[in-house]
Amino acid sequence: MLRGLIEQHVRPFAKVKKGTGFARLDKTLSHDFAAATLADPNFLQLLPPLAAINRVRLPVWRSRGEIDLLPVGYDSDSGIFTTRDAPNYLTSMALKDATDFLHELLSEVCFSDGDADRGKTIVLAQMLTFYARHLLNREALRPGFLFSANGEGAGKTTLARLALIPILGYVPIGTCPREEEELRKLVVGALREAKPVLFLDNVKHPMYSGTLEAVLTSSVFSARLLGGNVVADLPNTLTVVITGNGATFSPDLRRRLCVVELFLPEVRAENHLFRKSLDAEDIVEKRGEILGSLWSLVRAWAKAGCKPAPLAYGEVKGYASWSRTIGAILAHVGFGPLRAAPAELKYSGDRHTIDMEKLIAAMHIGSDYSFGNLVELAQANNLFTSTIGDEDNLDPKARSAFGKILHSFSDRLFPREGKPKGVIFVRTGSKNSRTFAIRKV
Repeated sequence: MLRGLIEQHVRPFAKVKKGTGFARLDKTLSHDFAAATLADPNFLQLLPPLAAINRVRLPVWRSRGEIDLLPVGYDSDSGIFTTRDAPNYLTSMALKDATDFLHELLSEVCFSDGDADRGKTIVLAQMLTFYARHLLNREALRPGFLFSANGEGAGKTTLARLALIPILGYVPIGTCPREEEELRKLVVGALREAKPVLFLDNVKHPMYSGTLEAVLTSSVFSARLLGGNVVADLPNTLTVVITGNGATFSPDLRRRLCVVELFLPEVRAENHLFRKSLDAEDIVEKRGEILGSLWSLVRAWAKAGCKPAPLAYGEVKGYASWSRTIGAILAHVGFGPLRAAPAELKYSGDRHTIDMEKLIAAMHIGSDYSFGNLVELAQANNLFTSTIGDEDNLDPKARSAFGKILHSFSDRLFPREGKPKGVIFVRTGSKNSRTFAIRKV
């Protein structure tokens, strides 16, 4: 490849002896010479630093504190290269036109009842996370984004496409392996290639993954490289995007994901009437308008002095630096507030915690409950159905699984009736006679 690239700009030649003198003979570099050049420190030190490669012009901070759009080609100040085939898009779209366009773009999304405003904000936060990624600190952690639906055809993959197609020009769809080791290999491979996204589409199993939790909480990911015993510290450039029907996940992932629930009322998705199409091809056609509208949001915030969001606007806990940039842009242009999850997830999310909160609400203060009592109470309220079902006699595996869930919530505080101070779930009785109760704080 190096030999071919060189010959696009210069013509290598060799001196060959001819008579009493020398003649010039055009000649491709030898393989050994090219390999030696690529390993030569003198050659490598003269190469310009490369921080990122973009397929579109993205905003970047300048040394004087201003925000500017990167040029096509190599930008020496930032070390970022924008490919020559980067699409042109309108860079002077008025803010009102931009916000009207984005509202219209999301007008037919099937957000759950009462969650449309927050849902739009999270979708736009995802789009800005990719578009404004050079405005974030290199060490800034980014939350993951999860789009869950009550059934197929609700548009969860479409919401991921809205963020990825404008920036990448395509959607790098992948699946989520059930085995943790396979998922770890997938993550390490994406990090080694410095990919901007890990997109896990249509996840069908509960997500309890230490790998996903780690990649969402560290700017550097330590991993053993395949084929050897070398452990490398890999810069974490990934933004995690997940879709699934009734997607459920661990309590640790709950704190790391911005969740949007979609609800399609029709039992057959093909019976739902959408006024306008928003397939991948449609998003490609709207690519310029989407990019222009996102630049309009960023430009308006920059002209206002990059002011922070009001204290009451909110942020995603654990992602303060990200919230101070993405949240501030959205707050300035009238979207918000920024909350990671709706008040209540109806059919997705951290179901163990949600069901445990409902179980605690059904218990009476001052009463002791045997393990069997809690099983009956849970079944009567349709809780923990994937663990204990509705059978009268649980098999040993189900009893053990439910016991572990109860143990994980032992001595934890549960708010009651909207008050921050509530009750503590405690284990009472002897080792051989498990009983449980709730105590007032």
